[in-house]
Amino acid sequence: MSRWNELVATTEDRQREKREIVIRMAGAAFGRNGFYSTTLEDVAKSIGLTKAAIYYYFKNKNEILFECHKLAIQIAQKALEDAESEGRNGFEKLTLTVRNYIVGMTSELNFSILVDVSALKPEERSYVVSFRDKFEARMRSFVEEGIADGSIAPCEPKFAIFAIMGAVSWVPSWYSPAGELTGEQVADVLIGFLSNGLSPRT
Repeated sequence: MSRWNELVATTEDRQREKREIVIRMAGAAFGRNGFYSTTLEDVAKSIGLTKAAIYYYFKNKNEILFECHKLAIQIAQKALEDAESEGRNGFEKLTLTVRNYIVGMTSELNFSILVDVSALKPEERSYVVSFRDKFEARMRSFVEEGIADGSIAPCEPKFAIFAIMGAVSWVPSWYSPAGELTGEQVADVLIGFLSNGLSPRT
């Protein structure tokens, strides 16, 4: 019986999967057309659902927006954790975080974590901004670690991360799965620019 239960998706599993599909499709639409210009009808049509079906999973468009940000946060958190466990120095941890984040965002959710924060409720906005601050602080610590271990040239860590995240956070806004480059290739190109600017000069 336990084997059968492992193979057959439960009703809750199916509902969660459908809910996640709505989040991803809505996130792509928000990133493409903007939150305010995208209606629930637009999202429903892109998935092949009715507007009423969307309301079965979400109260309104703003709730979907917050879920998009929460998914982006999960992607960013995993990018950090994987980089910390795999990176051997500050530079590797920094670039692995950037690469993992870009690949995750372009493959799972075509939406920028910094876009349309103002449309969130105050408590939701605080949640997102708090994580963003912690994320940027951890990235700065990688730069500081890299300067200390010699893998990153001396620089102002805060400014370096502002510049890096300014570029990274907008990738999902212009990236297209149908474009010439994959998410992995976009990440590698951006990391190439970072490497040239952050690597110590011999």
